[in-house]
Amino acid sequence: MRELLQVKSDFLLLKIVFFIVFGANVVYSQSDSLSLSIKNVIKEATIIRYKNIENSVNFLKEKSEKHLKEGDTIGAIKILMEIGVNNSHGANYNKAYDFYWKALLLADEINNKELKALLFVRIGRLYSFYRRKDIAIDYLNNSLEIRKNLIKKGIKTSEILVENYYEKLKIYRELNEFDNAKKCLDSCLIFYNDSSIINRKQIQVEEAVLLSEDHNLEQAEDLLLDAIPWFRDCKPSYGVLVNSCLGDIYAKKNDLSNSRYFYEKALEISKKYNAHIDFTPLIYEKLAKISLRNNNFYEAYLNTEMAKKLDAQFFDSRSENNRPLLEIKDAFRIEKKNQAEILKEQEFKKHKHNDEILLLHRVILVIIVISTLIIGFVYLWSVKVQHKIEKRIIKKNKKKEINKANETLELRNKELASFALQLAEKDEFLRQLKSKLKTGKDDISISEIKKLTNSITISNVKSWQEFKLRFTSVNDKFYKKLTTNYPNLSQRDQKICALIKLNISSKKMASLLGISVESVHTIRYRLRKKLGISSEINLEDFICSL
Repeated sequence: MRELLQVKSDFLLLKIVFFIVFGANVVYSQSDSLSLSIKNVIKEATIIRYKNIENSVNFLKEKSEKHLKEGDTIGAIKILMEIGVNNSHGANYNKAYDFYWKALLLADEINNKELKALLFVRIGRLYSFYRRKDIAIDYLNNSLEIRKNLIKKGIKTSEILVENYYEKLKIYRELNEFDNAKKCLDSCLIFYNDSSIINRKQIQVEEAVLLSEDHNLEQAEDLLLDAIPWFRDCKPSYGVLVNSCLGDIYAKKNDLSNSRYFYEKALEISKKYNAHIDFTPLIYEKLAKISLRNNNFYEAYLNTEMAKKLDAQFFDSRSENNRPLLEIKDAFRIEKKNQAEILKEQEFKKHKHNDEILLLHRVILVIIVISTLIIGFVYLWSVKVQHKIEKRIIKKNKKKEINKANETLELRNKELASFALQLAEKDEFLRQLKSKLKTGKDDISISEIKKLTNSITISNVKSWQEFKLRFTSVNDKFYKKLTTNYPNLSQRDQKICALIKLNISSKKMASLLGISVESVHTIRYRLRKKLGISSEINLEDFICSL
């Protein structure tokens, strides 16, 4: 019954552990599958963007709404950020700004520091496009501060800071603040490792631009040419920037043919992948300068007109796309926050009662789970303690029984030894009597003497048989083991073993057996051979161990 209870208690514990582990695995697998799903969505949206930015944006909007309905706020935020990226590639900064802030409000709701830091980087970069350096750097510094706190808490590692310094590097480089840009480049290289968000080839491009500004054109050219294969394979749309930088280097080297080639290559990639469209006005300006240097004035005019047209479309305050962004700026953010707070208040009032009930349910559930665990562990502990106590009692009783049996066996063996000694004394007396009878007087006939000596011999044999019966009844296991393991032992050998077991000395044995002490030693020697033990082993210890 006790064993059955033990099995049941162990089974209960196994069930509890199984449910805990299984629940954790389910949560982990669901989280992992959600992450994989978002990656696939972004990958598919990128492919669509290469053909049509608007279709890509619409596709992502549907996915973000779906994730919000399913309660996956983090997934929705990541998709909203990707919508912002797509709009940025199309130079529609107003919409990009809108989606970034929508994502930021959601990140605020769930208090996700990592996503807030990333969104501050993206929003700061948007401001940098309009030469709003102070605001842009403020956002990047806020992001940097959040990430440094995450590193202090052990949530993130230092390579995450590379993105902040990389974006600062680009801002300072675009504003021709090359000293600050070099400092940011050094910081990028200090914190960079293979797990950084920014790849080493991306940093290499910025390093090449700074080298070209210092007139290290050959070194800058080598770095850019080395980076092209990686961008072609991993980030093809960034080929717009890399090829444009190469065009700048060849222009400085007066290699106008190669310069034109790489500028046109940059425009071709921008058109093919619908990427970095905002960068194209600058490329047309550069093409216009090359045309002028080649005395091709008409081509220079066309390129200049195209540059003005695109610049007005993307950056002029009169642009329909960008006027709202320039007008609202931080007011947009404040308004959005106010709206979010109002919505939160409304939601709070609407769901307050439900939240209280839900909280109560959770508290009750937690109490039930904790109580169940405590009761289970207490029960198991009590069963184990009881089991240990019972084992101790059984062990103690068994020990008492063994001690009692040993005491009884020792007492009986002492009785046997005493009986054997009495036999020895009796035999000695009878031998003396027999000897006297044989040398007795003439008045006793020879036939009477023989009859008397024969009766003494028979009595002696019966006494030994009685001893054997007593010995085997007391030392049954010893006798059975002796006869089983050593079947070739004679009756005398068995008798010697019994006497050794009773710790009878050789002198007493000689007296008991009616032989000399030397004969006893000879018998013991032969017994060793029959038992197969060497001279190093003590005969008494060996026999007592049987």
